[in-house]
Amino acid sequence: TAALPRPEPITVVDSKELLTEEDEAAARSYDPVNGLPRSLRAFVVLREPRMTVAPHFFSGPECDHLIKLVDGCWMPSLVGQATYSTDEEYSKGDLENALSKTRTSWSCMMRYAQTSVVERLEHRLATLAGLPTEQLERMNMVRYAPGELFDEHHDGKFRPITVFVYLSDLPEDDDQGDTFFPHLGVSFRPRRGTAVMWSNVDKDTDQEDSRMLHSGRAPRKGVKYG
Repeated sequence: TAALPRPEPITVVDSKELLTEEDEAAARSYDPVNGLPRSLRAFVVLREPRMTVAPHFFSGPECDHLIKLVDGCWMPSLVGQATYSTDEEYSKGDLENALSKTRTSWSCMMRYAQTSVVERLEHRLATLAGLPTEQLERMNMVRYAPGELFDEHHDGKFRPITVFVYLSDLPEDDDQGDTFFPHLGVSFRPRRGTAVMWSNVDKDTDQEDSRMLHSGRAPRKGVKYG
């Protein structure tokens, strides 16, 4: 990845700016009984490599449900350390998790179908990714307090697609806390309920796409949940 360029200036993708005021109001609406969003839309914000943004992919009540569900269960986030000796082992994600100074956030791994809400969100995520639910990993919650981060990393080709959903907003004057792709020159601003999806595999070589290196930058003021 050292040879890849780091373009400037940086393009900031804010899902709030992808919708008109009327569309934003419609996207925010949900069924008051079960919290289901009334409508969903997705936008391709980058064609090569393909990156997709879905505003309000989780409704407000769904975001609140997930955050409350893991309250009191947070653990220091870990980083996967390679233990593989062959490409086959790597493709299976043969990693050992360990604490690292490059990742100072907090995490909580959920159980499959832990609640009825979690189960329906799993099906929604699988549909967005175009994968069967059997290929879906358990949902991994993350929390970034001011100053906490996840330095530049790659999600690995053993994870063909990543879907990251922001569960909280940050203060409007907090210009950090974004998800930044240095080799693409693209930054995603956290917006509650917004999903960002990308592929970690180069479709032409079937190898890890080095352009998808990214970081979860530290917020300055608020707490970011995802």
